[in-house]
Amino acid sequence: MAWAWYRADEIPSQQLGNGWLTIIALGSFQVATAMLGMLQPRKWREQSVKFLQNLIELLLISLAILCLNSANNVLWILYLVPIVSAIRFLTDNKRTIVISAAIVMATLVGFLSSSRLLDAGVPLIITTFGTLVLYVLRRLSINPSALVDQKTEIAQILDQYPSGICVIDQQRRLVFVNSSLVQQFGSWSPAQRCDQYLRCEHANCLVCQHPQQSISRQNLRLPNNRKVPFSVESRAIADGQLLLLFLKPANAIRLDLYEHLLHAIVEGNEQSYRNALSRFLDSIRQDFRAETAAIFWLVDGRLQRDICSGPPLPFTEYYEPGQGITGLTLISMADSQRGCTIVVNNLGELESASISHSLTETSVIYPKYHEHYQQALPSRQVRHLIAAPINGRQRIIGVLRLVNHLDQDGKPDDDGFQRFHETDLNLICERLAQALEYREFYLEQQRQLDEISRFYRIYAASTQGREVFETIVKEALNAFSDASKCEIRRFDRFSQTLTV
Repeated sequence: MAWAWYRADEIPSQQLGNGWLTIIALGSFQVATAMLGMLQPRKWREQSVKFLQNLIELLLISLAILCLNSANNVLWILYLVPIVSAIRFLTDNKRTIVISAAIVMATLVGFLSSSRLLDAGVPLIITTFGTLVLYVLRRLSINPSALVDQKTEIAQILDQYPSGICVIDQQRRLVFVNSSLVQQFGSWSPAQRCDQYLRCEHANCLVCQHPQQSISRQNLRLPNNRKVPFSVESRAIADGQLLLLFLKPANAIRLDLYEHLLHAIVEGNEQSYRNALSRFLDSIRQDFRAETAAIFWLVDGRLQRDICSGPPLPFTEYYEPGQGITGLTLISMADSQRGCTIVVNNLGELESASISHSLTETSVIYPKYHEHYQQALPSRQVRHLIAAPINGRQRIIGVLRLVNHLDQDGKPDDDGFQRFHETDLNLICERLAQALEYREFYLEQQRQLDEISRFYRIYAASTQGREVFETIVKEALNAFSDASKCEIRRFDRFSQTLTV
């Protein structure tokens, strides 16, 4: 408009009038499309709408240049506006049509409105060179078509990712699904919506409604109809045209290690049992990205650390009920025999603070071990702590505790342990309590079976005329493995002596 006003004296009145009408129409059209984008952003981004918008813009720009008789000025740059829109929003076929139409129309308008052949080549050079520059700049971001074609480099990279990845468009239709997710949910088609393929618990989940970067928990159903909680991280890509979803099963108990623990319990070998429990604890620390993990047993009314994972902790550690955050897990309501999970983050900023509990108030940092942990941990700090009780059916068996939630660089992050970490750890502790109670039951049954077998062998010896006393001595030595000798002495009433 400023250029038309500046060159008004050089343009015939009839052409100037038509030019002003075309400029007003172009401006009104731009304002209308901008308002549509604000009021109905999804509709504004649809392929058919953007394609029609770009063609109308090309027509109005061409009419404006013809009416204003301009073949040697900056108005040719206006052709780059629909080209930019096509590169950004349209897919292959429609994008190609718009870009080709822009270059052809600019060239034709240049020939029609120019008086010299050299001036006629200006629009062709500007639109072609501008398109090349835009394509080069576009390579710095993800092009939506790069994910539609499964053979592109970026699609192959995402396909090798061990966790599940899917990409959806603004209508929540699937654009890309990597092989890891296909193995869990089966084959897919571009016509499917994400909630149809993943079988979300809620069709209008917040992950799709709010495309800003976020991490949430969603319950999804596998093809076998089993509901599985997933940790879903979303990222907007391709200038907001697509949404990239990382789907990972929520931190839960590893079934292979849990089964290995049960096998070790059945074997009855104490060393195998402790090794299996250590491997199980290692997997928990790694899945939760904790710097250290430990299991405390409740013995004689206090918690004592037994098994730990992570850097060595060369000191003993125990807590009375209510001492520190770990001991606070033992404090429950009067009518309950179960402990409660405690989560505290930013401990470095709260060393002198206290945490309120329903029954007591305790120091956040238990100074007796705080310095020991600062010296033993590679991070040299204690910032996050989550402690969950291992609740049996009628008593608290122990506590599972994690310290410091680490980022990708192995340093304590700013967020610490979140609500879903607490939910996952409670689930793990519940399964662990079942295994430990099974072990106690199994050992008790074995002890009773050994006693019954022992008495049966003694009884069999007495009925079969064998040496009963020798059998009793042998069974007693087997029952008390620490004993080195066993004797049976007979009391003689007349001599008041004991004889072997």
